[in-house]
Amino acid sequence: LNETVMRVVESMQATFTMRNVQISWMPLQSLPPLRHDPDAVSQCVGNLLSNAAKYSDGEVWIGITVRRVAHGIEVVVSDKGIGISPSDMQQIFEPFFRSKTNEARKRKGTGIGLAITKHIMDSHGGKVIVQSRLGEGSSFILRFPFDLIDTEGVDQIV
Repeated sequence: LNETVMRVVESMQATFTMRNVQISWMPLQSLPPLRHDPDAVSQCVGNLLSNAAKYSDGEVWIGITVRRVAHGIEVVVSDKGIGISPSDMQQIFEPFFRSKTNEARKRKGTGIGLAITKHIMDSHGGKVIVQSRLGEGSSFILRFPFDLIDTEGVDQIV
């Protein structure tokens, strides 16, 4: 999973450098192999990184972390952007949904990136979780269940 995420970060690095986007990347050390579709998960991570940059102004900071939690392994993409209004939170994963807020409407998009991300995570038996505060930023969490860990050849999962 670390390698999948790193490939996406590296592929977007030139674009982010030109746009003055600062990326803080924290892989999880000693992460056991996770069964996943690298192309599909790359699309999820790419969608989230692209949105984080798109919905931020000025000096843009994006954090991306891979971490182990009680429920599985998570990839967290955080930003200090415009945030999501509480009224939009229930609809953001619906295909073609676009916020009606003025700040969000300034940005171009089709409204399908998060719907695709949710579909891919559902297909992996996982979840997409969002935490956001309007005007302060958002965190999108891709949660992969522990049953996707490839235990073959792994002596012990710490």
